[in-house]
Amino acid sequence: MDIKISKVIYNTIIFLILAASGFLLFVYFGKFDFASAYIVTSGSMAPAIDTGSIVFSVKSDTYKPGDIITFTNGDNKTHITHRIIYKDYQNNNFITSGDANEDLDRWTVTSENVKGKVLFTIPYAGYLANFAKEPYGFILFIIVPATIIIYEELKQLISESIKSVKSLLRKKRRILTNKINLLPQKNNFALPKIAIAIPLVGSFIVFASLSGSFFSDIENSIENVLSAATNFATAGPTPTPAPTAQNPIINELLPNPDPPSDPEWIELYNPNNAGFDLTGWNLVDAANSSRPLPSQIIPPLSYFVYETPEGWLNNSSPGDTITLIDPLSNPVDQYTYTTDVADNRSFARIPDTSGGFVLCQIPTKGLTNICP
Repeated sequence: MDIKISKVIYNTIIFLILAASGFLLFVYFGKFDFASAYIVTSGSMAPAIDTGSIVFSVKSDTYKPGDIITFTNGDNKTHITHRIIYKDYQNNNFITSGDANEDLDRWTVTSENVKGKVLFTIPYAGYLANFAKEPYGFILFIIVPATIIIYEELKQLISESIKSVKSLLRKKRRILTNKINLLPQKNNFALPKIAIAIPLVGSFIVFASLSGSFFSDIENSIENVLSAATNFATAGPTPTPAPTAQNPIINELLPNPDPPSDPEWIELYNPNNAGFDLTGWNLVDAANSSRPLPSQIIPPLSYFVYETPEGWLNNSSPGDTITLIDPLSNPVDQYTYTTDVADNRSFARIPDTSGGFVLCQIPTKGLTNICP
């Protein structure tokens, strides 16, 4: 009975080690087109995803606000796992942020850089995976299982070989069986207990060979680049400063929605080749009623639509004046209309984003202005 229990425990331990080894090999080498596994190295997504967790991201046809995605930032090879806060449906781009971060990410994520949507996570399993990168972990999860497998195969091979030799000797009756029997007198063959040292000796030999080398790895920190070298090149000339960002503009507005239960809206346009942060910006009407804009980034060369319940516009009887105010209380754009407006008619810049305002019969909310 004790032998059976020991065998069950032994087999269970071997199975767990082999399963862990297979899992770690998948984490490091299992990068498929449809799914990949990643180790989370920061707490920006806590409490949804804790530091040290492993996330499994799967390709999807569509991604929407609220989804947690894994992506790369432009040409940077660092993988980031954050939540989608805003989607630019026209350009299929995304603004993201970590759940634990107060601010939005400073970049725009293109659909081409999205690696997948997080399907599920394994909390803290990344610590085990990182341990496996170290020499001791590599030995435990790679070398030891491989040595055990080789040991078991050799044991079986030797056992079968000895049985064959014994059978042959019996047939030929050249010598007595008991004179060549080097094994304990048991029904089942088993190598001496000292043979268990084989995996340990193998591990020691491998460790000795590894102690003079190191495991190379690329360590990345979001918003930082860590590097090491024996010498660094001298600094080059001071780069030309980036051009000053242009202010967003009022591009279209709808004073009288139809039905009235729908919201009024004002469309802004970002003329920059980079995202524009609306934090601290406001819209003010002729009655000096201020509406703060959300702390959100307008993607480059894209639209942002601010919605408000019907009744805020048209406060000048007829008409109204809408002014866009920056965080320093400076007016940066303004439009005044002095006529009654039929339901579901919008004032839009024609040509789009650059011309004067024209009363249009068909609103183009969040799209290129077209006024037939």
